Amino acid sequence: MVVGLFMMGAATTLIGLLPEYDRIGVLAPVLLVVLRLLQGMAGGGQFGGAVLVGTESAAEGRRGLYGSFVQLAGSDRPAPSDEHELGHVVA
Repeated sequence: MVVGLFMMGAATTLIGLLPEYDRIGVLAPVLLVVLRLLQGMAGGGQFGGAVLVGTESAAEGRRGLYGSFVQLAGSDRPAPSDEHELGHVVA
């Protein structure tokens, strides 16, 4: 898990330090994509570890429930109040 945290932090820092297109040309978007892929791999590795920690620390009959909490926390869908603020139609 420490390696995943380091990968995520390093990739995020490098994205912040990435030169603009005007300075390095087409290499800028290529490096951006590579760094975003690195962030994705780090996030995927962290997900597996989080599920493992959640299920191992749960009570005997509640392991599935506790493991599912990790999936709920990683949802990319904004909360209903956020949708309204962003101008989306809330059904």
